Amino acid sequence: MAHNPLVSIVVPAHNAEATLARALDCLLDQEIADWEAIVVDDASTDRTSTIIAGYVERDARFRTLSSRAYSAAGARNSGISTARGHWLMFLDADDWVDAGFLAKMLAALKTAPDAVAAYCGSRRVMPDGELTPPSIPTEVAIQPFETFARRCAIRTHALLVDRETIVELGGFDVSLRTCEDWDLWQRLARLGKNWVMVDEPLAFYRASPNSLTRNSMQMLADAEIVIARGFSADPRVKHPASAHANGAIEANGGTASEALAWFALWNAASDCGSGSRSIDPQSLRALPAGRKWAREIAKVAFDGLMVGSLSVPAQLAARWDRFGGSLTELIIELGKVWGDPVAGRRVQYQLEQMLLDFDDLAAPRRLARTLGIRVDARNPDSIELPEGIDQIYAYLMMDGQIRALVQFGVLGKVTRRHW
Repeated sequence: MAHNPLVSIVVPAHNAEATLARALDCLLDQEIADWEAIVVDDASTDRTSTIIAGYVERDARFRTLSSRAYSAAGARNSGISTARGHWLMFLDADDWVDAGFLAKMLAALKTAPDAVAAYCGSRRVMPDGELTPPSIPTEVAIQPFETFARRCAIRTHALLVDRETIVELGGFDVSLRTCEDWDLWQRLARLGKNWVMVDEPLAFYRASPNSLTRNSMQMLADAEIVIARGFSADPRVKHPASAHANGAIEANGGTASEALAWFALWNAASDCGSGSRSIDPQSLRALPAGRKWAREIAKVAFDGLMVGSLSVPAQLAARWDRFGGSLTELIIELGKVWGDPVAGRRVQYQLEQMLLDFDDLAAPRRLARTLGIRVDARNPDSIELPEGIDQIYAYLMMDGQIRALVQFGVLGKVTRRHW
C-alpha cells in the first residue's frame, strides 16, 4: 500500500522557466520531508517542461501533469484531483517559502485538531531583491469568514488547507479570471471552522514588472463578484456555519460597497505607481471619510503604491516624481467624490508623512504639500517654502545624528528664529 504524504504541493507553471527552479528548490529545502509536489505544466512553450523533468528524475516526490487550462485556477484543480496528501499547499512558480514553512505550519495545526487551515505572514520581493515589511492579518484567526467576505487577506502560498474539504468545496472557480483564490478561501471560511495563525513571514512573493500588466478593471469586476457572494447565501457551500449561512454581517466590518471601494483604492494607487490610470474615482465613494479613517486610507494607498512602483518603503519618497502627480490627483478626486475636500487633504498629509517616515532625508524631499528636510539644530537656515507646501517634516540634526523629528504646518517663510 503506497504511503500517502502529509502534504501535497500543487505548482501551476505557465512559461515559468525564469523562476520555477527557485520555487521547486524551496521544497527540497524543507525541514519536513513528507510531501509530494505536483507540478502542472499549463501549456508552456518555453523550457518549463525540461526543468520539471529534471526535478522529477532527481526526486521521486515530484510528479508532473500537463494541462491546457491556460489559467492558474484550472491548472491547480487538475493538481488537486491527483493529490493524496492530508494537507494542500498551492505554490505559484514565481514564489517560494522559508525552509521551516512546512514544519512550523504543521506544528501549529497539531495544536488545533479541528483546524481546517493554517496561515503565515508574507513579504514581497522586489525585482532589485529588496523585501517589503512583513504583513500578517491577525483578524483571519479571529473571524475568518467576516474577513474573507470583504478582502483577500492571505497570499495563495501562505496557507495549508485541508484537502478533503477543498475537494468537497469544488476547488477553484475557473469562471473567475482573477481573485479565484480569495473566492475559495471565502467558501472555506464559511464552514465556520478554525484557522490557525503562524506569526512569522514564511512566504515570499515576487513582485515583477510582468505582474504590472495585471488588469485592474478585471480584478475589480471579479472582486465585485466575490464580495457579493460573501454578503449573501452561497449554494456552493453545502454545510455553512449557521452564523455565515446568509453571508457577512455589516456590523462586523462594513458593507459590501465599502469592501469593494477599499479594493478599488488599492488598485487605483497601484495603477498610479505603475504610471497607468484606469480606476474611476466614483468607485471610491463608499470609503469612510471621517478623521479616524484618514490613516487607514493612506495605509492602503501606500501598499498599492509599493506594488505598482516596485519600490520598498524607503525608496518611495525619492521616487515621488514618478507617481506623486497622479496620486495627488486621485486623492483630490476622492475629496470631490466625498463632497469633502478637507477629508481628502487629510489623507494626503497622512500619506506624505508615511512616505517621509521611511526616508532618511539625506536629500530634501518635496512632496505635494510637505517638505521633508534635515536641519542643523545649532545653526538652522531660514527657508522660503515653495508654492503649495504648507507642512514641514524635519529631522533636527546634531553632530551628524538625528536628534528629533518635528512636524508643523506653515505658510510662507520659516525663519531662523522659528527654528
